[in-house]
Amino acid sequence: MAIVFITADSGEEYIVVEKNTGDRNDLEAWHSGADLVKAVAGVNKNTIVVVNTVGPILLEAFADLPNVKAIVWAGLPGEEAGNALVDVLYGSVSPSGKLPYTIAKSAADYGTMIQTGSDTFSEGVFIDYRHFDKSNIAPRYEFGFGLCESPLLNPTAASEWALLMRRSVYDVQLQQYLHHRVSYIWGRIWDHCSRWLFLAL
Repeated sequence: MAIVFITADSGEEYIVVEKNTGDRNDLEAWHSGADLVKAVAGVNKNTIVVVNTVGPILLEAFADLPNVKAIVWAGLPGEEAGNALVDVLYGSVSPSGKLPYTIAKSAADYGTMIQTGSDTFSEGVFIDYRHFDKSNIAPRYEFGFGLCESPLLNPTAASEWALLMRRSVYDVQLQQYLHHRVSYIWGRIWDHCSRWLFLAL
């Protein structure tokens, strides 16, 4: 199994990263993140993508690759991010998160452009999901999307969920490995996981 982390950040104009001064210039993963995912997925049939970002990024370059088995939208990591990720990936907890925004298939689908200076807000209330609904645009993942509903309360349920959480094309060895790991890590703290969500399994 390979776990690939990608990111897109923003700041307060005191540092420049990949020509981004403060706010992002586009909706792409930084540091050629999409290319990294494609390269890893090209050689590993069980690739999991973890997205740490301040907002939506475009996933079309890799979301439908057969070797990308899951996309975990983890938001901005905190001090317990590593522990929470292990708990989520190995099925000891349900992340139970929901997307707070829409993830489009292309930047143009948002119906706006990145700009600086003043804005008249001519779109009114038709932003994010309201814009997508009004314009009849199918997003990659809609506002409120998330594949897991609630924390699991016992190891048996966690084991069953671990087997259900994956696509049917998951490798049998990976299924056995994850199933075994659930019972091993069940005792870990799960309350830090509530903001995590699976986008694709």
